[in-house]
Amino acid sequence: MDRSLVQKVIERLSQAKAPALFTHLRPDGDAFGSLLGLAHVLKDRGQTPTLHVEGSMIPMYRFLPGSDLVQEIPDQFPTAADAFVVLDTSTRERVGKKTVGWKQPVDVVIDHHVSNPGFGSLNLIVPEIPATAGVLFQLFATAGWKISPASATCLYAGLSTDTGSFRYRGTNAQTLRIAASLVELGADPSEIAKHCYLSITKERYHLKKLTSETLS
Repeated sequence: MDRSLVQKVIERLSQAKAPALFTHLRPDGDAFGSLLGLAHVLKDRGQTPTLHVEGSMIPMYRFLPGSDLVQEIPDQFPTAADAFVVLDTSTRERVGKKTVGWKQPVDVVIDHHVSNPGFGSLNLIVPEIPATAGVLFQLFATAGWKISPASATCLYAGLSTDTGSFRYRGTNAQTLRIAASLVELGADPSEIAKHCYLSITKERYHLKKLTSETLS
């Protein structure tokens, strides 16, 4: 990662007393994991972040620590917020329909998608890391910021789900080193896998049953 850029992002995040954190609409595991992972680190530093997404929390990710803090995107940019931070989102439009007309500029974008053109004042985009959660881990390590077990759990969930449980082509030695570090910091791979891969919601069960009955 560009050390100069990383330092600028660290400084901007450090300055914010009440940063507003956003991710893409219809969030996946990396989106939620990154959003919550960053929120825990900032809260442990005495900051008061708010977390916003378009749409409701996906049931399978409600086990993530702090999931109850996620709010629906407001009609206007939060007046008390002093930083606009967007995670794991390749374009401004994907943050959500309500945000398109906002005049508030995006302060920091942190992402891993190579297609991201950089729509913030500071754009930390690292395609060689296969998940935004991994980019955040490297950022925290560089800054020397404490990663609590809660944050480690969220980041591991993001890294695991965006790599297909470490099966996708982008998974490499660095990815596994990050995962190992998160386990050392308190993430429980077995518990996370149970929720992300082995659980089935009541709705999905009935849908699967209905599909089976229709085909039989």
